[in-house]
Amino acid sequence: MLSVGWTPIVGNDANIKHPTILEGSVYVDFNESFQYPHMYMHFPLEWAFLFTDRLAFWHSDLLLSFQDMQYCAELFENLPDGHTAAYKTRASLLRFWEIPRTRRFFEVIGCTTKSASQSQFDHGCGWWRNYQFHPNYKDSFSPKGFAGDHGFGIMRWHRYHGGSAKHVNVSMVGHADANNTRFTKSKEEDLNSTYSLAQICKYLGIEELL
Repeated sequence: MLSVGWTPIVGNDANIKHPTILEGSVYVDFNESFQYPHMYMHFPLEWAFLFTDRLAFWHSDLLLSFQDMQYCAELFENLPDGHTAAYKTRASLLRFWEIPRTRRFFEVIGCTTKSASQSQFDHGCGWWRNYQFHPNYKDSFSPKGFAGDHGFGIMRWHRYHGGSAKHVNVSMVGHADANNTRFTKSKEEDLNSTYSLAQICKYLGIEELL
């Protein structure tokens, strides 16, 4: 996002001791005082209202065209306080009866604001999996089967708690999600053995970033 004027904040999981930090980026070790064995980006997202007015987030395995990057930068910069933006998944029309239960806001890319983060925390409907177990979740509704992934809580917040969540309309062509080996290899090995970074960048027209 440096190319469109944003400052990348780079974090890392505990299994990566020395992450690559490009010039112009800022490294923040959110796990420095906790020292948890693992910490994913959903943890700082849960507490965004405590340390920033807005926070954009982006999976490390998602590549975007320059056009989509510019679109996201403008969308995130103009996002009003109290709003969240994220990619809303699509369900198959062949199983239309499951659409209301299976659609979620996917944290592959998005942005949250201070008041939205606070509201999501207060309602127990944030980015963590199985939001129904959040200590602040007081609804009588108990989801079954479809709440075990990130983003279903945000959809609940959006639909039933007056939360404003906007779809981030970008291409997922550059999402290198290697499901076939995700549980048998590290993320780096997973991506290297399943995708060609050079081919993806060429397809998206961002070879100069390599």
